[in-house]
Amino acid sequence: MDIPNAPEWLVHIQIQLQHVLNEQEEISFQTSGSTGDAKRIWLKKSVLLASAQKTLDFFKLSEGHTAALILPAQFIGGAMLLVRSLIGGLQLHLHEPGLCPMGVTSVDFISCTPAQFLALSRAKQFVDFQGTILLGGASLPEGIHLKKLNVYVGYGMTETASHVALRSIHDDHYTAMEGVTFSEREGALVIDAPHLEIHNMITKDEIELIDKTSFRFIGRLDDAINSGGLKIQPLEIEQYFSREGLEVYISSIPHEEFGEAVVLVAQSKMSKEMLEQILKDLPKNKRPKFQLNVQEYPQVSNGKIDRKSIRSLVKESQHLLSRL
Repeated sequence: MDIPNAPEWLVHIQIQLQHVLNEQEEISFQTSGSTGDAKRIWLKKSVLLASAQKTLDFFKLSEGHTAALILPAQFIGGAMLLVRSLIGGLQLHLHEPGLCPMGVTSVDFISCTPAQFLALSRAKQFVDFQGTILLGGASLPEGIHLKKLNVYVGYGMTETASHVALRSIHDDHYTAMEGVTFSEREGALVIDAPHLEIHNMITKDEIELIDKTSFRFIGRLDDAINSGGLKIQPLEIEQYFSREGLEVYISSIPHEEFGEAVVLVAQSKMSKEMLEQILKDLPKNKRPKFQLNVQEYPQVSNGKIDRKSIRSLVKESQHLLSRL
């Protein structure tokens, strides 16, 4: 039944629940568009149920456990928590999606973006948290104090009905969910997951394959920068800043000499001395050659950083770049 005068975020939950519970065999989802063009895809309900059950089994969640929904229900991350709660008998606490929702400290399970996690941590909402935190969309900056928290990072996408692999925040590699195997083709991850009706799905993610059920994530093939014949992954450079607790992003511009030149996108100007100290272990031919200062980083509607918009912003703002 409909709730009269419900706020928009609650209407999205209502609509998603109606889609899950009706007699149609498929549900449509909008991809986030954080790395490429947003698109609408259809997933079978049987696939959603199979994915949800694997997550419930892995985290040992069952009837009576509690979870908090702070992600938008119209995207796959929020929708899958609804499905997990329905089939697992979880008590689901509903919150308006936002950067720092209040009152999420007393649940057994929460899914959130890295930005939400950092905001909730700064607000001291995780001081006494005893449950499991599942991050989607990206990992956390290195150097974040996590000793007392049970945090996992999921690897997946809308097309895989949420994550097909998980890693503890303390590990450097992802491990497949039960029933999922991996291979590699020209540096790209290939996914097989029969229970999700996925066969030889070639992703756009560059990985180091460890074995058929584990890999290290290197970066998006689409994001790779070719500068002077070197292939540079933005994450390779960004991790040097995250270790110092700094959030920056790496992009590029066309360059007559190098083909592409690396651009540092940051919210505050960094001196050459500071950059030299942070990047002292990074080869000089991989270091940023320009910097662009921005007031805020663009995000898509589900809270992920919009790397596509960052690339466009850099190209449109070449007259504002400062040389490093």
